[in-house]
Amino acid sequence: TLPERISLLSAALTMNIGMYEVQNQLYHQALPLSDNQRMEIDHHPEESVRILQDCFVGDELWLRVVLEHHENWEGSGYPYKMTKEEIHPLSHLLYLADVVGAKLTPRRYRDPVRPNVALSQVFMNRGKSIDMQYAALLVKELGIYPPGSYVRIRNGDVALVTHRGANASTPRVMSIASGQGMPYAMPIPRDTRSAEFGIETSLPAADSIKITNLSKIWGYVLA
Repeated sequence: TLPERISLLSAALTMNIGMYEVQNQLYHQALPLSDNQRMEIDHHPEESVRILQDCFVGDELWLRVVLEHHENWEGSGYPYKMTKEEIHPLSHLLYLADVVGAKLTPRRYRDPVRPNVALSQVFMNRGKSIDMQYAALLVKELGIYPPGSYVRIRNGDVALVTHRGANASTPRVMSIASGQGMPYAMPIPRDTRSAEFGIETSLPAADSIKITNLSKIWGYVLA
């Protein structure tokens, strides 16, 4: 329902406000967690709920999803080590999204997992530690190569995935650089359904490639 969607979206936007400072530290930190950092992380769902309540948030579903977003079906989550039957379905959905997001986010101490690998790991755990319908829906909606990820296509180009395609393995892409890493002056649409431009593999984030003409890639009009 619409109210549930609003509660879930609100929870997704506020679930980590209880660990805002430590989250910023960890983004740049190469050392293992300190005891204090571990404690803050373990208790941040409760702290996030406290902050929201102090701000007069009274939406019980919103608060519950924030509190439970790190609980998992295996009973090893936190802060309460809840069982599968105790966890609200929307809390589990946010947990799944958070797991995927964490895999895709780089850290000083590790590289990000490539999107197709992260989604494959989720799909392989369907029915075990992750709801089967949620896992299937995630892959269906994002595809194997989610928008915003980089791929190499058969002609050697580096391409940026921009939209879902006809199926999970044939997204819409724009070539942004040649196989030698030379950026194109203008992004070039490629049809990944064709033999010439089919996707060979996913790539790490191409930070070294300067992307121009973002408005053409994403299809918006500059003011």
